[in-house]
Amino acid sequence: MAEHGFFKHIQHYLDSNKTILIKLVLLVAFVLLLHFNQLAFVAEWLNMASLYHHNQSYLSNVRVLATTDILNFTELLAATEIARSSTVGVSFFASFNVDIGNMLHSFAMLLEKGVGVQIVSLAAIEILALLDTLAYWVSPFLFKLTILTSILYYLTHLLLMPKSISSKAHYVGKVMVVLFLLGHIALPYSIHLSSLVSQALTQEKRHSISSSLQQTHDELTSTKKSSSFKDHAESSLHYLKSISRKHVTHKVSMVSKHVFTSIALNIFDLLIMPGLLLFLLYKACIKIIPMNKLYSEVEGVIQTTKKDRIELEKGFAPIKNVMDHEKARFDAEKDHVKTVKDRLEGVKSELEAKKDLVSIDGMVDVDHEKARFEVEKDRLEGAKSELETKTDLEPIDSLVDHEKARFEAEKDRLEGTKSELETKTDLEPIHSLVDHEKARFEAEKDRLEGTKSELETKTDLEPIDSLVDHEKARFEAEKDRLEGVESELETKTGLESIDSLVDHEKTSLGEKATSLTKQAIIKI
Repeated sequence: MAEHGFFKHIQHYLDSNKTILIKLVLLVAFVLLLHFNQLAFVAEWLNMASLYHHNQSYLSNVRVLATTDILNFTELLAATEIARSSTVGVSFFASFNVDIGNMLHSFAMLLEKGVGVQIVSLAAIEILALLDTLAYWVSPFLFKLTILTSILYYLTHLLLMPKSISSKAHYVGKVMVVLFLLGHIALPYSIHLSSLVSQALTQEKRHSISSSLQQTHDELTSTKKSSSFKDHAESSLHYLKSISRKHVTHKVSMVSKHVFTSIALNIFDLLIMPGLLLFLLYKACIKIIPMNKLYSEVEGVIQTTKKDRIELEKGFAPIKNVMDHEKARFDAEKDHVKTVKDRLEGVKSELEAKKDLVSIDGMVDVDHEKARFEVEKDRLEGAKSELETKTDLEPIDSLVDHEKARFEAEKDRLEGTKSELETKTDLEPIHSLVDHEKARFEAEKDRLEGTKSELETKTDLEPIDSLVDHEKARFEAEKDRLEGVESELETKTGLESIDSLVDHEKTSLGEKATSLTKQAIIKI
């Protein structure tokens, strides 16, 4: 039932967002076709090379006119300033009419303003040329970015992302659209239309005043090649002396008209017309390409799909609960595995500290040790029966004392061995073996004490040689047995304390045999 409701909500979600899905698919297909050069007409429209070259040609012609005017203004201004500052010029203004001199002063000021106006015009022309070049190279990339931001915007709504993300995508998309419209349509076509308007309205007038300025320049500057600025200025002053006051006034007014007309034409051609056309084209593009309407459509779809989103979340609720349950179970299983792993690590570290004594029970042959102790018991009984007929027991006393000391040392060693083995695990057979050894040594000690007290009353030790030989043979047999035990224990691991026990037994028995041998030799 929950699965049926889930698919029902999915179907409703797809139906309500069908328009956005179609737009998204179309945009993706368009980007792919454009990337693989399958839309030649779109690429050509994005390039617009002919429009770019036409605009650059128009701006180049205007730049040439402005440069020519600057040169004419500069030469006229230089000639006037040199004439005013030279000796010839001073005498001329003194002998000529003062009003004419004032007119020439105004003429020089107008020439300075004309130079400034043409410099500003050149700067404006260069700025327009740079903007046109920038738009030509950047507009294809802006177009692709506009398409990509639109795709991103639709995806944010299809994936039901937070409104803050969709609003940011909406803002970036609008900025990309505005930049593309300005760079690809508004700016190039505004320059193009400005050139057409300039050719129809202002080009003739601009050429007319430029020709008048050139004529004035040719009249005031001598056509003869002068060797210095002074000669050039003197020739200009001779020309001024030859003209009338009315003619000078006409020339000053003509230059003044040219300056103000240039200001008006430059403002109109380079500022008013491009700015106005840029604004109008941008508004027209917004009307023709209703981006706000497109985005508002999506906003309307968002408003209508809010309830669908809530219902979709409800449809996801059973699946979400199952996923949460599985996640909790997985986390619990993960914790359990981690606990088991930690416990195994602890067991591993504990076993590494044990010196590998798990199989110690199999390493100790209890029956063999029991049989050995029975043999030792029988041997001591035989020695007792032999010694009961002997006298002069001083060596026997020392022998008994030595045996007592040895058993005390053996007892202490076994106590230490027991304290070491008590830190191990699974060593219960060893504990019982140690206790059995302690009991056996205590019994042996008591027996020897009794033997000593009995032997102190005995005499006649003639068979002492045979006793010594018997003891030597017994110790040799004991030595061979211990060497066999040592070779058997060398195949085991983690039994360093057993090796030391065997070495101690061998050393003790060797010392005992040596001592008995010396005593027997001394006695004999």
